[in-house]
Amino acid sequence: MIIKEFLPNPAGKDTDGEYVVLLNNSQESVDLTGWQIKDLSGKTFRLTGYALSPNEEIKLFYRTTKIALNNNGETLYLIDPSGTQVHELSYSGSAAEERIVSQTIELSEEVKAQLFENFPDHLPAVSPSVPLTQLLLFMTLAAALLAGLAVWVLSKVKKEL
Repeated sequence: MIIKEFLPNPAGKDTDGEYVVLLNNSQESVDLTGWQIKDLSGKTFRLTGYALSPNEEIKLFYRTTKIALNNNGETLYLIDPSGTQVHELSYSGSAAEERIVSQTIELSEEVKAQLFENFPDHLPAVSPSVPLTQLLLFMTLAAALLAGLAVWVLSKVKKEL
């Protein structure tokens, strides 16, 4: 279980649009009885009555949680029934209107090494004499390769979480 994202400063009245999204990132269903969300000030919301299937998420608005999110730095904690903090998500500084706070991914040194061990030191220059159709084909193939690499990285990161 993770806090996927939250919106501390929606357009308009904050209490009409603030929300927290929880994600069950496991392969098992999770009964959230006894789980809670807690903010930096100590305000809590108990998740009793909620359950999430594998890879399912739930968006909880202020009107449900009654947790007012700070617009100038906030930390949310996800706490399991035993009282153990299993995840936290935070930001510092001022939240721009409509800025969603979400999980950033940091790669371990091992994953970075695997990704870049055979990466060339420099890339060859593209000759201006290359026909536009060949250049577009190359760019399309490069984009597909990068998309595949991104999926692979995310699968590795998910295993680390």
